[in-house]
Amino acid sequence: MLTTTNLGPQYCSIDVKQLMSMFGIDLKVAHKVVSRMMLRGELLGAWDQPSGCIVMHNEELTRLQHNALNFADK
Repeated sequence: MLTTTNLGPQYCSIDVKQLMSMFGIDLKVAHKVVSRMMLRGELLGAWDQPSGCIVMHNEELTRLQHNALNFADK
């Protein structure tokens, strides 16, 4: 599910078409979910409308976020 996937620091940008193929969703659903995640602060990024990409904002992870990612990888 897209809402539980971390798209954070490992990406500088991601094409919405790639998200659509990764999760088997259509453009409307991808745009809706990603926009909601941005508004809630769950995804630090912005839409680049001409390219159809999500440009990620690079911010350092807090210690808690770093530990959570490490735990999720196990």
